[in-house]
Amino acid sequence: MAHIFERWLAGMGVDMSAHMLRRTFATQLLRHGATLRDIQQLLGQRSLKTTAAYGGADPQKLEEGLSKLPSSW
Repeated sequence: MAHIFERWLAGMGVDMSAHMLRRTFATQLLRHGATLRDIQQLLGQRSLKTTAAYGGADPQKLEEGLSKLPSSW
């Protein structure tokens, strides 16, 4: 099924896999305050453990954290 969706994305000019699109969707939801349970429901995942994988290292959050360090570091 993912390959059909990926062909559709390519036809729309989007150079992204179905997995990357799901991951981006989940990351944006997290950034805007959605809970893992909300995301689990939206992605149709049975296990919260699977959904929790989307809560990994977010480059934007890492940059925000690093920006809080003193400039002398």
